[in-house]
Amino acid sequence: MQISIKTLPTKFQSLISRFREPRIESIQQLFRASSPLDCSHPTQFDLLYYSMTKLLRYMISCLVTEMTVPRRALALAFLVYVSSCSEGQVAFLHFSRGKRDVTAPPCVVDAVLCPADEGGGGAGPANPTFRQFIPSGYDQYQFPTSRDGGPLPIWLSAKVRDIQNIDEENMDITLEWFIRLYWRDARLTPPVHLSKGEWENIAPDIAKHVWLPTTYIDHVKEVTKPSLLVAPESFRMQNDGLIRYSISVTTRVSCPMDFSAYPFDNQVCYFKMESYQFTAKQVSYNWFDPKIGRSPQIQSGQFDFDFYSVQQQNTSHQNRSYPTVMIELVLRRRIVYHLMNTFLPSGLFVMVSWLTLLVPHHQMPARMVLTITTLLTLVSMFAGVRQETPKVSYAKAVDQWMIMCVIFVFCVLFEFTVVIFLHERGKRTSKSSATPQLVQERRNLYNPTNRGRNAATSFTNHASSFLRHKPAAITPAESDSGGRPQREGQEGAKPEAQETDMNVWTLWGTRVEAWSPVAFPIAFIIFNIYYWTKWLSLRK
Repeated sequence: MQISIKTLPTKFQSLISRFREPRIESIQQLFRASSPLDCSHPTQFDLLYYSMTKLLRYMISCLVTEMTVPRRALALAFLVYVSSCSEGQVAFLHFSRGKRDVTAPPCVVDAVLCPADEGGGGAGPANPTFRQFIPSGYDQYQFPTSRDGGPLPIWLSAKVRDIQNIDEENMDITLEWFIRLYWRDARLTPPVHLSKGEWENIAPDIAKHVWLPTTYIDHVKEVTKPSLLVAPESFRMQNDGLIRYSISVTTRVSCPMDFSAYPFDNQVCYFKMESYQFTAKQVSYNWFDPKIGRSPQIQSGQFDFDFYSVQQQNTSHQNRSYPTVMIELVLRRRIVYHLMNTFLPSGLFVMVSWLTLLVPHHQMPARMVLTITTLLTLVSMFAGVRQETPKVSYAKAVDQWMIMCVIFVFCVLFEFTVVIFLHERGKRTSKSSATPQLVQERRNLYNPTNRGRNAATSFTNHASSFLRHKPAAITPAESDSGGRPQREGQEGAKPEAQETDMNVWTLWGTRVEAWSPVAFPIAFIIFNIYYWTKWLSLRK
């Protein structure tokens, strides 16, 4: 709509021009303009807004604070003229556009045709294009009735344009998508000249003057419109009265996630669209197209994803049911990144720790340095994995893997400590209770390369010792009655038994050192079979 500014009398124009203030220069230009102003145009409305506001404020300030009498008299004369020229009407006219109001003298503004709500009170927009579809007397606040008298059917469809962000720390997901709503309003005038199935494209501003469903997205954190010059909306209608209102929005929606199976986890997010104002007795929600559209350019470096439409009947709030439909987004994490950066390196470090089992136990520095270095590397890698993964209070699958790798390397270190302890204990026991000749015999006996030959030699030596201590004759009576010769033979066997007991520490140390290179790989293989079978089966 347009308004025109009346030309003030010459004497008042000359009075205003005498102020010679830069602050009211725009006001003087406004009064000198001959063309009408269009208050629907933002620039011209701003000009009128600031001009009228500055003029009135400046005149009042001059009347109150001006020291010179002539200037105060000029301000007083202007205000008297403004207040007296209304001829019984309100002294100041008030009109608005959006959220900004303008107060202007009625003798200055010829006609004000910019109410705050052009469609309020059933008047509707005055645009002739809109009048083709919105009849006179249409009330946008009145609920439209359905054809069969039941709940008004409302259909929805969606197309996902992009997955902008998946925030695992805050557990939300940001989507750019198209939301389309379909319904019928029998009070509107449909374009009957169209063929069946064709759409009449109408300016989307008409949506401000017609009834719209009160649809909202549950658990939404932020909704934005990626607009450039105008909002990305469209309003279309078919010849049977079917209306399609489409809008492009970017939404950030809460998505609760469970990371117990990370990085083998599948996350499911729901986008629930629900009626906010109207209950299930008034409207019904259904999918216009059950297939959720998606742009072929959507890509994610960490996830494979699929969209599914879910028909949920009603959601109860305050003993009332509201119709609801949902979009289910299934995110399947790709594990190639974690295989290459976490699982494979940590598994190789565990295998490196097994190399220390092949180093002789008496080479303590070499074994100790290699084992400690491997253990510290795994601990450092575990700390890095914890920094990259979501921070939750429970253990994830990757945490279990890293903990077991650290435990396996620690067991190698513990095995080396046990072997050193057994050998050292065996040495101390042998030195304290055996002669040097017998110690050498025991070393030769437990030497794997000379075990057969040393055993024969030891048997010969023991036999010779027994014959030297044997009496000349032993009668059966003495043998049966437990006489002296029998006791002497038993006493001669006790030192040999003591020799065997004293070297059991060295024997077990040798056995542990021989079994470890086989036991550790077998245990790690069993753990891998259990671990990968469990998590990969849950992933499917």
